[in-house]
Amino acid sequence: MLARNPEVIANDSFFPAFIAGVESVLAETETALLLQVVSGREAEERAYRTLTHGRADGALLLDLRTDDWRIPFLDDLGLPTVLVGAYDQPNGFSCVRTDDAAPIREIITHLRAAGHERIAHVSGPLDYVHSKARAQAYVEAIGNDELLREGDFTAASGRTRTAELLTLPERPTAILYSNDTMAIAGLSYARAQGLSIPHDLAISGFDDDHLSAHLSPALTSVSSDPAARGRAAARLLRADILGAQPRTEIVDCNVVHFRESTA
Repeated sequence: MLARNPEVIANDSFFPAFIAGVESVLAETETALLLQVVSGREAEERAYRTLTHGRADGALLLDLRTDDWRIPFLDDLGLPTVLVGAYDQPNGFSCVRTDDAAPIREIITHLRAAGHERIAHVSGPLDYVHSKARAQAYVEAIGNDELLREGDFTAASGRTRTAELLTLPERPTAILYSNDTMAIAGLSYARAQGLSIPHDLAISGFDDDHLSAHLSPALTSVSSDPAARGRAAARLLRADILGAQPRTEIVDCNVVHFRESTA
């Protein structure tokens, strides 16, 4: 069940790779994956209720919010569920966790070693667990949130937030983005304003879109191996459906690829 802007789904490389990972496990038992995009909470509640009436054996929950209404809702429905993300509120579900904070700290350390002192961050929506984890890691590493701007993972928000940052009296010399879509839009905007990447502005993304290594300059990014997350989530869900006790699996899959955009 995806409650996302269709533009984000269409342009985000995470979802097809995650689904491929899920399918690689489900195919072993000829289990079908149901995918539905919903427009809001009421539609999502109706869909989950329908799924519990014999249409689905379990659910994979993505895009976790910091205080996610879906978790107690699905618990009340009695639907076996796996949470995909570092959700810290008490719950009785299995969970696939990754460390979204460590790559942010690693990139900031790299940028500081290159002499950058004004480092900005364009986050995803801060009510998402993974966006908040990345933003918190940024604030802790920098020491303040002066140059933190909230985006929504779309190219339009990447361009808008970049424009805001570059018009500051003391503009940043480096910007970290919470996905590659926003980073690529920011890179394009900065070059249109006459800035040289990375000499005037260093740029990094997250999720390592398949095009990112082939840009000019190639984009520094974090490969997050969504297929591995999908495989882990599907394995946990299959075990839960068969009666296993809920457990947490940590997938160590985030790797920073330093390229020319932060050279």
